[in-house]
Amino acid sequence: MHEGEKIKEAGYFLTLLHAKQNEPNEFPHLLSAFLAAARSVTQYALKEADTTPKSSPPSPGKQWYDQQISSPTYSVLAFLRDERNKDIHAKPVSPRKVISIEVVMTLHMSSSIDYRVNYVDSEGKPVEISKLIETEESPTPKNVYVPAPASYRYEFHDWNGTEDVLTLCDSCYNQLCAFVKDGQQKGFLTP
Repeated sequence: MHEGEKIKEAGYFLTLLHAKQNEPNEFPHLLSAFLAAARSVTQYALKEADTTPKSSPPSPGKQWYDQQISSPTYSVLAFLRDERNKDIHAKPVSPRKVISIEVVMTLHMSSSIDYRVNYVDSEGKPVEISKLIETEESPTPKNVYVPAPASYRYEFHDWNGTEDVLTLCDSCYNQLCAFVKDGQQKGFLTP
């Protein structure tokens, strides 16, 4: 019933996560908001699908929910659900930061030529003159500080794969959309 609104909210925060990836003070707050919105989708879906809460045996909607949320198809969704639960109930979400800084160096080179010319005097006797001539002098290089911007990559401590936080959030968003669509097609969720 309300899953669509929460998917839009999750999409909004996902867009901000991508835009603010290199803002280490903002990123964790946006991640927390994304996780909360994504978890709300699954909570609304469970509430809507489970027509007889706490019944034994569980309702067909509850069985559908449990099968989907525990299937490998929705493994990222389940993982981020657990991360959200830790964020709310245990400690704030704090992914590992991997910081990359590109360092650029400028190398200035100048050249000089050392040459010798043999001269002769009026009697034809050799006269040796040595001289050092430098080529056109290039301007003295200025030491200009060019800040090297840092780029950030975030990783969940408990994730066993190689995917970073943004990749997992993208996957989670896609899995949320598929999860809701499946529930709608099976009649457990309203379109």
